[in-house]
Amino acid sequence: MENPTPVGGSWEKGNFLPVSTFTDRCVSPRSGTDPITGSAYADVLGTRQDENNWLRSMSNELYLWYDEIEDKDPARFDSSLTYFEELRTFALTPLAEKKIVFTSLSRRMNGYLKASPGYILAMVCNGH
Repeated sequence: MENPTPVGGSWEKGNFLPVSTFTDRCVSPRSGTDPITGSAYADVLGTRQDENNWLRSMSNELYLWYDEIEDKDPARFDSSLTYFEELRTFALTPLAEKKIVFTSLSRRMNGYLKASPGYILAMVCNGH
């Protein structure tokens, strides 16, 4: 099988494509039927860059402190989990405490559901 080409073109700092551009593009697509919906998984073969761009766009659309995220080139990260950890604020309060308090929302649902400070939900394809 030929390696897929990332969608969305080249990274441009501060330019965020809609998250739908990268939805369902996974390094390891799931096959079979989603036990919750009863429909076939919509995953298609994608690249690590596609997954990272999905995280980047989702962060820009949903993260409370989106304007405090340092915009880093998603193609430079070989791990989506490592990239995901970079997509947050590192700012401190005036009392020099972490700006956010982390509340775990971890549970398995339709793949792996991950939670991070300031996020409601973030779906990472197949746990990557």
